[in-house]
Amino acid sequence: MTTRKYFSLILALFLMVSCHTRRQVQNVQDVPSQSVVVQHTIDTRPLSIEPDTLAIYTSSRANINKVTRREASTWQGALQARLDSLTSIDLFETTLLGLCVFDLTDDCMLYAVNSNQRIRPASNQKLVTAISALDILGTNYRYTPTLLQPGWGWCWDDEETGITEFDAGGKRYNADTLYCESREWTLGEVLVPMMKKSDNMLAESLFWQLPGKKNLSEVKRKDCSAKAEGVIRKTGLNPSNYVIADGSGVSLYNYISPNALLMLLRHAYRNKRIFDALYPALPIAGVDGTLSKRMTGTPAENNVHAKTGTVTGVSTLSGYCTHSSGHTLAFSIMNQGISKAAVGRDYQDKVCVVLTE
Repeated sequence: MTTRKYFSLILALFLMVSCHTRRQVQNVQDVPSQSVVVQHTIDTRPLSIEPDTLAIYTSSRANINKVTRREASTWQGALQARLDSLTSIDLFETTLLGLCVFDLTDDCMLYAVNSNQRIRPASNQKLVTAISALDILGTNYRYTPTLLQPGWGWCWDDEETGITEFDAGGKRYNADTLYCESREWTLGEVLVPMMKKSDNMLAESLFWQLPGKKNLSEVKRKDCSAKAEGVIRKTGLNPSNYVIADGSGVSLYNYISPNALLMLLRHAYRNKRIFDALYPALPIAGVDGTLSKRMTGTPAENNVHAKTGTVTGVSTLSGYCTHSSGHTLAFSIMNQGISKAAVGRDYQDKVCVVLTE
């Protein structure tokens, strides 16, 4: 072989190896690009298709949060159609609605709009506090209502009651307390004025009792929030999806979904000890508390038992009612971004009439 042919052969072999190496490098570069696309698809799917429930919570049904459309000839189908008309109005072009209706008799969801949307609950936060306290402490728990100076995110525009003293005899002990009651109350005694009158001070005093420590100097806000989150977890929901900032709903940092409130109401209904204390403490439409002047002269009067909630831009109503079919329903209605509280209240009253007719 001549020297020229020898170098030509060496050059050809070198070029072949170089091309093969570049092809391998290009293929290696393609793999990460494809992996990123697949991983991105996997990561985003749960956010769009899965509900915020993590468990079924002792239910034999496949999915209590799934809404099944019913035949128009059934009372459930007729109710769904009427609610459809109430959720398709101009009000919701500029405001947010969160709405859930649950059939407690059949243990299934009847209707849901923006059910997992996090919304400021206003005084519907008191439902979280009350149900948590009944679950953790029990109705016979006794304590002396004492409130430490409020802080995180508190805003004094709760239009229901504002700041109130507990009773005659309530007083300021020092700069770190607002009001103190001199006698012990049972939890059952606290719940009625706390819920019927939407008493913020009683709600806060109860919130700070959730860790079960008599010495409040040993308690931090996060300890109270953790206890309430534990009860939310019992319902099958993930408490990290929500923010429990206080016990009354005055804080603008509270965030919870209509579905979470609904599942807490379901939890209470399924536990007789809790329900028997909670239900009589709720305001009754057209009868007493913050619902005394609402829904009068309608099927909802003396039927709806529910907690109201109002802060600037937010109006909420969550509780129980009985449909004309005899089925017991739980519901949560949350209006956010409204210009006037009356707009939210008027809408909620219309929904409650539909739920009881």
